[in-house]
Amino acid sequence: MNAFVYARSDQKFNHVFNTAMYSQTTIVVKNILKFYEGFDDLKQLVDVGGGLGVILNQITSKYPHIKGINYDLPHVVENAPSYPGSSTEAPGQGSRIATESFPERCSAPEWRYAAPQRRGRAPRCYTWVREFLALQLWVAGQVRMAPTLGVEHVGGNMFESVPHGDAIFMKWILHDWSDEQCLKILKNCYKAIPDHGKVIVVEAILPILPENSFAARNTFAHDVGMMTQSRGEKERSQQEFLALATGAGFSGIRFVCCVCNLWDMEFYK
Repeated sequence: MNAFVYARSDQKFNHVFNTAMYSQTTIVVKNILKFYEGFDDLKQLVDVGGGLGVILNQITSKYPHIKGINYDLPHVVENAPSYPGSSTEAPGQGSRIATESFPERCSAPEWRYAAPQRRGRAPRCYTWVREFLALQLWVAGQVRMAPTLGVEHVGGNMFESVPHGDAIFMKWILHDWSDEQCLKILKNCYKAIPDHGKVIVVEAILPILPENSFAARNTFAHDVGMMTQSRGEKERSQQEFLALATGAGFSGIRFVCCVCNLWDMEFYK
């Protein structure tokens, strides 16, 4: 029994596993957003195997024009939290506030009443400043904000279908599966994106020749760890990723950038 099957039967393990993925992913995606600029023109992004949705929450926080679809197994997304959209003030709304809507609880009369009295009457300039501050405080708390399009959690099976989007995002998904299973996933991703779409893949890449660097040793260690799952899981070289891409119908791969020893790749039609 591999970790994914076991997680379905043990809620405690499922929680620990998802939390671990959440923590590691937060660090990686934070750095990806510093260097990768491929989200600019997207309108809808699907994160396949997105777990609790932390990736899309980070991406849509920086790119509020993107609608995020977090796609994972039903038992995973049922534990995913709701993410409030990062908000920006709608231009010009402050000037359209009707004076009749000014709330009693922080109204100008109350502020005047709180102002220090001088011979039974508050100083005029002090009263004006207090009224102005009251208005600013109320506007800050009450003006409607323009929220992000947000993150929608969708349960399903990536071997059967993938939700449509301008692009698909997958981090640490392909190394969990054999070549045959990866081709099934990638073919579904191919169907789910338009002709100008892309699949953004974040994975470690094995060196072609043995290396003794820390990064290489870490990747080889992960490769050995994946073998223990006995389903054909493995880390892959650039040539192996290219073979997967072309085997699924893609024209090629762009190796865009490397962060935290993981490569950000684009599979394109």
